[in-house]
Amino acid sequence: MSRRLVYYLIEGSLPFSARSVDPKTEQQNEVKEKVTADAAIGAIALAFLRNRVCVPRDMSAKAAVAFQTAIDTMLSCIY
Repeated sequence: MSRRLVYYLIEGSLPFSARSVDPKTEQQNEVKEKVTADAAIGAIALAFLRNRVCVPRDMSAKAAVAFQTAIDTMLSCIY
């Protein structure tokens, strides 16, 4: 999750990895559930981080806006 955020902040676009999951097998369903759970945990962590950015202690106002915008973009891709 954080690697994608850093990539977005540096490059301005998100890297996507296409994973095809066939819902017919139990093993692939378990993998899909784990990925979904990981995404939910990552989304919670990103939302917390976005809300806790402190200006000027952590970064400048312009950097904080860019950081929060990048996190919002990440969150919209997750959900």
